[in-house]
Amino acid sequence: MRYSKAKMIMAGIITFVCLIAVGFGIYKGIDYSKKLTEGTDTKKDNDKVLATVYKNNDTKKTTTKKKTTTKKETTKKTETKEEKKTTTKKTTKKKTETKKEEVKVVEKDYDEKKEGSYKVVSLKVKNKSYSKQDLATLKDSGYSLKLEISDKGVATVAVLSINRMYEFTDEYFYDGVNEYNYTYKKNKLSITIDDYEIVFEKE
Repeated sequence: MRYSKAKMIMAGIITFVCLIAVGFGIYKGIDYSKKLTEGTDTKKDNDKVLATVYKNNDTKKTTTKKKTTTKKETTKKTETKEEKKTTTKKTTKKKTETKKEEVKVVEKDYDEKKEGSYKVVSLKVKNKSYSKQDLATLKDSGYSLKLEISDKGVATVAVLSINRMYEFTDEYFYDGVNEYNYTYKKNKLSITIDDYEIVFEKE
């Protein structure tokens, strides 16, 4: 009986040790499998992180490219605006030059030295002649005794009852119907209008 009991105890110890060894092996196997799975997960996570980093870099590059393209577009727009301004300036200059060319210089058919104000020096109406003293009294009395030749070729005669405007040339006064010839010597203009024989002197 003693022998059998010892065998049974040994068998029990061996089985217990075997169970412990099997349990430990199972535990190690489970732990190892967990580590493997965690390693693969970390690799996947790392791959994901790297992928996101690459994506961010790509987006940054695209944004920088877009920024550069927008800068180029803005510079192009500014250049086109400046070109438009220069073209408008050129066109305005051309327009002004054409306007200047269109304005024709009207040549005067009289000597410009004749332009100005004149006073009556000698006057004869019909058969009556007026002296210098008579002319002075007439002027003091308010009678007009003058001639104005403008730079537009218009002669305005205001002598007693004559108050008219004439077209002025180097040869005659013209009222639209009649031409009145005159002579001009040493700033003195002599003319006969109807019954008036007048000598004007430039002031």
